[in-house]
Amino acid sequence: MPDGKIVLVIDCCATPCSLSHDEFVLPVESIVRKAGFHPRPVHYLDVRQEHLLFAAGAVLCGTAMMDNAFSDHPEAFSWIPVCCIPVMGICAGMEAIALSYGGVLVSCEEIGMTEVSFNLDWTVPEVTGPVMAFELHRNAVALPPCFTVLATSPRCIQAVRHQEKPHMAVMFHPEVRNEWVIEQFLHYIVGNDLRTGLRG
Repeated sequence: MPDGKIVLVIDCCATPCSLSHDEFVLPVESIVRKAGFHPRPVHYLDVRQEHLLFAAGAVLCGTAMMDNAFSDHPEAFSWIPVCCIPVMGICAGMEAIALSYGGVLVSCEEIGMTEVSFNLDWTVPEVTGPVMAFELHRNAVALPPCFTVLATSPRCIQAVRHQEKPHMAVMFHPEVRNEWVIEQFLHYIVGNDLRTGLRG
């Protein structure tokens, strides 16, 4: 049975426990912990079925801008489309989720603060008007039809959710600014019987 408090914090960096881990993974662990959950860090190449069986949710963290090694290992993310626990992707994590469902990466570089506009499908709570968010990526995603776009910037898709599963992702880095994005995922998706946070 899943533990309602354990959240996998998945390191998508090329090597475990790298300097990038300190920048992209530890802040997410801190947010998960402050929200009252128990972060369980695991490198993306080490995710096993037993991790998924005993976790209430998972967050796939971002990577350094030039670190796209995760995209060379699509098999490491094959668990995503077949799992039912809530999953959130951040930047590289969004790219990994998109790839696992048959999406593709497209060249799109954004660095620094960017204006992100949410649509009415983002409802926990409803966000109105643009939000300033921190970007650090050189690719964006082209999505398969099973996803709904929640937010965009002038350059690319910024937030998505799966139409049937409790899987969502953002291209920006909420661990840098907009921690509420991760907190909403934890409280409304993970904390509410895994299902009731994002509505279409």
